[in-house]
Amino acid sequence: MQIGAVVRVTEQACQAWIAGEIYEGLIENLPAFQGDLIILIPTTKITLNYIKIPARSFQQLRQAVPFHLEEKFVDNVEELHFALGKKDKEGGITVSSIPHSLIKQILSLFEKKKLQPTILMPDVLAIPYPVDGWAILYLNGLALVRTGEQSGFAIEVELLSFILEMVLNETSKNTPKIIWLYQSSHWKWDLNFPNLVEKTLPDHPLSLLANNIEKSKIINLLQGEYRKQSPIQQYIKPLILTAALAFSLGIVQIVAMFQELQTLRQTTNDLSQQIETLYKTTFPQSKKIVNPRAQMAAKLNEQTKTSHTKEPFLETLLQLHQALPESGFILKKIEFKNKEFIATIEANDSKLFATIQTQLQSQGWEIQLSDKIGQFRMKIK
Repeated sequence: MQIGAVVRVTEQACQAWIAGEIYEGLIENLPAFQGDLIILIPTTKITLNYIKIPARSFQQLRQAVPFHLEEKFVDNVEELHFALGKKDKEGGITVSSIPHSLIKQILSLFEKKKLQPTILMPDVLAIPYPVDGWAILYLNGLALVRTGEQSGFAIEVELLSFILEMVLNETSKNTPKIIWLYQSSHWKWDLNFPNLVEKTLPDHPLSLLANNIEKSKIINLLQGEYRKQSPIQQYIKPLILTAALAFSLGIVQIVAMFQELQTLRQTTNDLSQQIETLYKTTFPQSKKIVNPRAQMAAKLNEQTKTSHTKEPFLETLLQLHQALPESGFILKKIEFKNKEFIATIEANDSKLFATIQTQLQSQGWEIQLSDKIGQFRMKIK
């Protein structure tokens, strides 16, 4: 893979690394380049979940993932695009999810420049993978924290020290041997922590990301309907569709098989109806029924196997962080005792809590409000 440009997208603007030079500005004015295009999406726009699902094939796994994760999202899973990482030694896999609307918006911006990306990925997975610990990079006011081969999170730099202390105290068995801190003259923030090794970058932080992308250790979001097609596939596809149409017309002419086909269809409909009825009876709390057979398998698996996550504290924290607006709130305190996560938050205006209260309560949070102070509780299983 010959990298021509690495572009980190933020709304209509971007930061780009092209042939060792940094460009900041509108995508429409992106300089010309030769080679593959890699697009980095801020991790704050993406959700990373580690799951275990028994599946015989990659296609079965892809079909089961949305139903397995649907309880974790407020949005309809049909509005989300799911990209799969590679399985680890324990049979688990990291799933990256992003709204269809966002990925289509990003791709359309580059289509106007007649550019087709080779890789679309979370920016945190471009940080050098730390086999002996974690790695942190300061970028545009955020701390990108890579905690594993295909895991990580992003958080405001002001909260980083406090969060690291809480996480490492409560998850001692997963404590990293070393925390590598990358910072440059563009972004600096003091961080005092044991086992911390600082590395000063001579160039823009984007240069570090561009020069450390390992194809085997990332999650490429260009999967399924967004998978990149070669020029040959683009020409062959219309021919295949034409041949398929001719074949279908030939099948229609076989009148003798029509009755048998109708019988088979009726049998299939009856079986589908029976499966749907059984699913509604067994799981009356489920509201969305798209594929009863696949949903039934996913629900039964949840009842017989305990879900494994690498960082339950981080997932809970990220869930709260994604629900909060970008401004108007101050994190006063976080506690994590007896598997209970407690966050105390102060709002500039008590009415701001109303914007997140319904969403968090639907996800299982207990909320206590007093004037401009809110206490948010969540039991971590």
